[in-house]
Parts: sequence; C-alpha cells; structure tokens
Amino acid sequence: MTTRRTTRRTRTALALPLALGAALTLGACSQAEDIASQAQSVADSASEAAGNLRDLADSARERVESARATVDDVTARLQDLDAGAREATQGALDQASTAMDDATAALDEAQTDGSAAAQEHLDSAQAALDSARGALDSASTQVDATTADALDRLAQQVEELSQQVRQAEQG
Repeated sequence: MTTRRTTRRTRTALALPLALGAALTLGACSQAEDIASQAQSVADSASEAAGNLRDLADSARERVESARATVDDVTARLQDLDAGAREATQGALDQASTAMDDATAALDEAQTDGSAAAQEHLDSAQAALDSARGALDSASTQVDATTADALDRLAQQVEELSQQVRQAEQG
C-alpha cells in the first residue's frame, strides 16, 4: 500500500504541472489568435487604403489626359493671339503642364510608397497646381472669349486634380 500512495502522489504531482502547462499553452494560443486577428485587420485596412489611392491615381490620370487635350486646344489657339496674350497664355500652359506632371508623379509615388518623401512631393505638387491655377486665371483675362473659355476649363481641371492631390494627402 505504501507504494500505491507514493505512486498516486507522484502522479498527482506530475499531473499538476502538466495541467498548468496545458492551461498556459491554451492561453498563449488564444493571445496569438487575437494578435493574428488584429494583424489581419490592419492588413485589410492597408489593402483598402492602397486600393482607394490606386483609384484616386487612376482618376487623376484621366483628369490629366483631359487637361492635356485642353492644353492642346489652347495651344492651337495661340496662333490667333497678340504677342502679349500669347506669351502669358504660353507661360500659363507651361506652368499647368509642369504642375500636372508633378501631381501625377506625386500621386504615383504616394501610391507605391506612403513615406514622408511622398508627402513632401504631394505638398510640392499642390503648391505647383495652385500656382498654375493662378497663372491660368491671369492669362484668361488677356485673351479672346473662346480661348478664355478653354483656359477656364483647364483651370477647372487643374483645380479638380488639386482636390485629388489633397485627398491623397489625407488618405
């Protein structure tokens, strides 16, 4: 009988750490599951944000294409303008084209890399678009009505692109 009691005590003594270890393992598994769930949630959010930025960049590219068509239209009209108006309009067009290129590059950079450098590029593109908008407004006062309408259309397209850059900065 003495042997049996010792064996039972030994079994009980061995079972307690084993049960405690199993409970700790289950707790650790539960925590790991929670962490994995949180990581998946973060990954899903990042994927959604990247998709939104991709959509925004695609929309911006479409606006840039439309604006480039307007630039081509205004460029064709430059032949009919006097030298002062032609110079102001050409300067505004060049500034708008450069600003649109900068905005497209900034949106592409933000789409692929959400770093502080991308944010600075977006800020710079925003400033260039604002400046181009002012130049277009100024040039439209120096030209005929048809060309002014085209410049106003281009200014509106630049403003829409500017809004998309602001959305990219926020999102």
